[in-house]
Amino acid sequence: MKNEQEKSNNRLYIGIVIVALAFCAAYFLRSCGNIYDNGAGIDNVRGGIKQSVQSNRELQDGIGNATETVDRLADVLDRSETTVDAAKGTAESLDRNLETAADAITKCQRIVDRIKQRNEERTPEP
Repeated sequence: MKNEQEKSNNRLYIGIVIVALAFCAAYFLRSCGNIYDNGAGIDNVRGGIKQSVQSNRELQDGIGNATETVDRLADVLDRSETTVDAAKGTAESLDRNLETAADAITKCQRIVDRIKQRNEERTPEP
């Protein structure tokens, strides 16, 4: 439950960052359309902005891949916890079975000892 809430919060934050970056990129792209080349290196600025937009897209793809990886790791962790719980249950069951077997062996030994004792009492000594 806690992991699911953390995943939900992380996805919300990632979504907010992606939306903010998209708005920034759209703002810069829109404002660049009205800039005229006055010989002050506007082409370099445009190239830098285009490169920033491309980097932003790559970053968003990377964030998406990271989110998928986190989800897969969370699933593996959940399965591991389930397996550990099952192993604990099996260990507890084995402990109970061992205790039951030990009690049964003790009772059997007492019965055998009583039988031996009765046989010794019935058997006359020569």
